[in-house]
Parts: sequence; structure tokens; C-alpha cells
Amino acid sequence: MEQIADAVTDLLTVDVGGRGVIGELSEAAHTYHGRSPILEAAERLSGSVSRGDTVFIVTGFLCPPTTTQETDGPVGAASLARAIKLGLHAHPILMAEQESLPMSKSAARSLGLDVGDPADVRDGDWTCSVSALPTDEEDASTFAQEMIDAHDPAATIAIERAGANVNGEYYSMSATNITGESAKAERLFELSNGLTIGIGDGGNEIGMGAIEETVREEVPHAEMGGAACGGGIAAVSTTDIIVPVTVSNWGGHGISALLSVLLDETVLHEPELEKRALVQCGLAGGIDGPTGKTTGASDGLSASAHAGVVELLHEIIAESSF
Repeated sequence: MEQIADAVTDLLTVDVGGRGVIGELSEAAHTYHGRSPILEAAERLSGSVSRGDTVFIVTGFLCPPTTTQETDGPVGAASLARAIKLGLHAHPILMAEQESLPMSKSAARSLGLDVGDPADVRDGDWTCSVSALPTDEEDASTFAQEMIDAHDPAATIAIERAGANVNGEYYSMSATNITGESAKAERLFELSNGLTIGIGDGGNEIGMGAIEETVREEVPHAEMGGAACGGGIAAVSTTDIIVPVTVSNWGGHGISALLSVLLDETVLHEPELEKRALVQCGLAGGIDGPTGKTTGASDGLSASAHAGVVELLHEIIAESSF
């Protein structure tokens, strides 16, 4: 299993875009956990989540200057929702800013999930729910308490979810302040009694505080003084498990791939569905963060390239001979 996890990690941390940070972030997370973070996440999810449980999956990163949701995040969240629903028979609730929900719904539906409201949970084999995250601090705190009280999630997962820096402000990778438009989701993780997981690719996402020192050393604008408020872009919140990958979506896919091996059942979606999900996110208004295009690209890579990664993950888990 460790060898399979290493192959998955090697694939999902290839520095395709040449940003020059994922190697160090991945190594820091591996040191933090003492093993593959992706395997740690998959094993602890399978051990913590039981049939009928609820799992929160939180995403959403609004890109300047148009404050539009990017395609990185919603697809990985949908991938996790699908795997958790089919493999663990738990109910996923996807959460993002109100303006990001169309992309989350499109991604989930593209992977075959029927999307509903948390107040009207349907117990079908292919259902998930969505809920809007508040941007106001006080509203976010109230929302978090109400959701925790109502659902008592067995796990809460952040994937490409903007995280606050040491001064409580939120920044893009280019050190643009996005505090006003960003949902304040950290309280969900603080109140959770279940497993918490953070997935990110740049150091400014929820959970990255677990490897904050490495983020500040390696990521542009992350050092103290590296943003307008003086706190840098590094997120300070921590989660039980931190999973750095080249593209955050891939973290969701990697965990789904290893869940497939652990459960002796393929719960990772097919490559053609990956491409469909990215294109549908674009049609719903989601943009490629680096370019601003709505073509289905994500983090500068085409939808076909991302489908290729999913295909390689299928090859890896097929070799596990489960």
C-alpha cells in the first residue's frame, strides 16, 4: 500500500507548471505525518466515516480581479463527494460561497451525483447536498455552529479553500487581498469533533498552517511582510491531515484513488467525466485561475491534461490487483 501511495504522490506532485514550490510543500507534509499524506487521508477517512454519516467538503477560491470562482477546487470536491458516497455510503455536503455554488453543482452533476439541499436530504445512492458559506465573520460563526449541531460531521475536508493569514485576512497567490469576498470557513474546522483534512497547492489554503514554516520559506509573498497587511499570504489554520499537491483538484482524486484500493472497489471517476466536469464548470462561469478563461482549463492545464492524470491514477490502482 505504501508503494501504491508513493506512486500516486509522485504523480500528483509533478511540478508541471514550474511554480517551484510543490516539492518542498509535499516533503514537509510527508515529514509532518511520517508517511504519505494522501494515504494518511484515505486510511483515516475509511476508518472514521461510517454508513449514514455526514461529511462536509468545503471549497471555493474567488480569483481577482473579477472575484470569480476558479475551476480548481469544485471538481476535486465533487470527486471526494462521489467516492465518499459510493464507497463509504456517507452523505457529502459541498460548501462554497453563494456565487461559487453553480460551479460546485455542475462538477457534482458531471460526476453523476444528484444535488439537493441539506434541509431536504435524499438517501439515494448518488445524492449529495450543497450549502452556501457566509462571508461575514459573525454570520459564518453562527452558520458553522448550526451546521455542526445539525449534522455532526464525521469528517470535514477543505480543498482549495482560501485560508486566513496571521492577521485574519485572505490573499490570492499574487498577494491580492480577497478578504471581503471570501467565506470565513475556519470555524467549521474549529468546532468539528471529527476528522479534518486540508488540501491545497500554494500555502494560502485552510490547513496549511501545519507546514507554515515551509510555506513562508518557499512560497512567494508568504513571508512576513509579503502582503499589504504585513502578514504574508500563508494560511495559519491547521487540520489533522494536510495534503499538498500540484493542483488541488488532484488531491481529491488521489484520495479517491487510494480509497478505491482500500475498499476493493473503484470509486474514482473515469477520465472522460473529469473532462466533462471541468468543461461544465467553465460553462457555469468557473475560470482558469492563471488565464481567466472559461474553457475548462484549471491551473493553466487543459481539461484533457487533467483527464490524463485521472487515467494514470486508474492505471496505478489497476496494478494494485484488488
